[in-house]
Amino acid sequence: MTSISATEFASLLQGVLPKSTKRIGVAFSGGPDSLSLLFLLNRHIYQYQPGLSLISITIDHLLQATSTQTTRHCQALSETLGVENVSVKIPWGLAPFPPLPEKGTPFEQVAREARYHLLFDVMRKRNLDTLAMGHHADDQVETLLMRMLRQESSMSGSETTQFKLGWAGMKKLRRWGMGFGRGEGSLGWAGAEGMAKWIARPLLDIPKDRLVATCKEHGLQFVNDPTNFQPEITIRNAIRSTLVQQGNEAHSDKIRSGTDVAVRMAASALGCDSLQSSPNLLRSWVKHLGSEAQALDEKVTAYLESHAMIPKPSTLLLFSQELLENNPGISTAVKHSLLLRVLRFISPRPWGQPSAEAGRHVTQLSALAERIFQSDKIPILLHKPFTHGADVLWTPVYLRSDGSIKLVSPSTTIKVNDRFGWLASRSPIRNFGASSDRPRTISVDVEKQINQRCPIDVLWDNRFVVTIRPWLFPDNVLDVLTKESSSCRIAVVGQGRWVLPRVEVKQGDETLRVFDLSSKVNECVDYRFVRVLSSI
Repeated sequence: MTSISATEFASLLQGVLPKSTKRIGVAFSGGPDSLSLLFLLNRHIYQYQPGLSLISITIDHLLQATSTQTTRHCQALSETLGVENVSVKIPWGLAPFPPLPEKGTPFEQVAREARYHLLFDVMRKRNLDTLAMGHHADDQVETLLMRMLRQESSMSGSETTQFKLGWAGMKKLRRWGMGFGRGEGSLGWAGAEGMAKWIARPLLDIPKDRLVATCKEHGLQFVNDPTNFQPEITIRNAIRSTLVQQGNEAHSDKIRSGTDVAVRMAASALGCDSLQSSPNLLRSWVKHLGSEAQALDEKVTAYLESHAMIPKPSTLLLFSQELLENNPGISTAVKHSLLLRVLRFISPRPWGQPSAEAGRHVTQLSALAERIFQSDKIPILLHKPFTHGADVLWTPVYLRSDGSIKLVSPSTTIKVNDRFGWLASRSPIRNFGASSDRPRTISVDVEKQINQRCPIDVLWDNRFVVTIRPWLFPDNVLDVLTKESSSCRIAVVGQGRWVLPRVEVKQGDETLRVFDLSSKVNECVDYRFVRVLSSI
């Protein structure tokens, strides 16, 4: 098996690293996957992109007797390559981390969440743009089989949304997003900072044995994690063990059955013999699915560019009827993918979490698509606003030739050149009680910021970053704010139909000053919408 050359790796990197990348971290466990990636990236930077900086990041999980020894080995390997290593131990039991998993209990998921939290923490502290990870083609096959087993009832071989959107595996490049936490200070939370950081996986088309060959050719001493083939720990381990014929019967029967289905589907999709090597066939199929998913993303991006517009901050106007008329053969997968993109863009739920995409449930998406893309079945003037997941309100409107927007109602007068569309916006704030997901009033302590002239950044409603510079407030407001006995406070609240942020300076129940998006440009307050409509 051949190793990966410098020119081949340069080709693998094309389109994977964002153009803005200047500082890269490698998630480094000491195994052949991450070690070969670290070596290849380091060599590439030296030969082709000396302006980039590189560090390796090792997380000591403290879950095995050899974990500290492995961490020291990673430090030594990095030092040999001339790459700085940052090693961090998981502080089990110290908030926001859970207690150390008890011996003999499944730990993979909780360890993964703790690891990702610390990886992002290092990215933030070291100002890294991109985290490179050593996932490879065999990992992609395992991911495919895991998702197929979860969706076993839908394995009919026909074109489905799961087939198009779920089975393609990991993306070579994706935005970190707001993380998997539940808010500021929680495990896995990344917030607005996560919207500007990336995860890159340049080795997804390369089988693991070539990574091992790369390490061996260059004398790189990797370590093997003995838990990787213990099927009782995770379903991924059980799949891995079965694929190499090491699985026990308790785990293997269902996985072998699922693998057989996957092999038959792969052979049918690729038009080849299902008796050829299963690993090679499945790798080819995953790569094929990835190409289809990328083509789907590109098609959706083109449709949004030609049949949608952003009339106000945090809104999107979709001309769904025109889209159907101009593209009569549009597939269900395209409709669902487009709606997922719009939901994620508008929703106040954390960007990147399933809740921002209506849970990614096919039944939910199908019902939404029925409303948005079948407008001709109901007279337009009878359409009404509705919500259908992710706290997104869909309002039927007409775009007038002068750029104004008219809400649809039975009494609406339709003019020549009016364009019908659905306006997606954040659902109005309602008082659902203490457990509501409505945006809360966020009050901030400003005395320190005034004295030190330190801006206050608030991620509001997971949609806007509001930057407040209180020392630039008008003198009459500053005089009240800086009085020792003052009950004055600054708050960020939602206002209007589109639920846009507004900064209020209040003293008790009295509002002294208001800064909102309609205010003239000022130095006191900036508003930045942080959600993106892109596929990654």
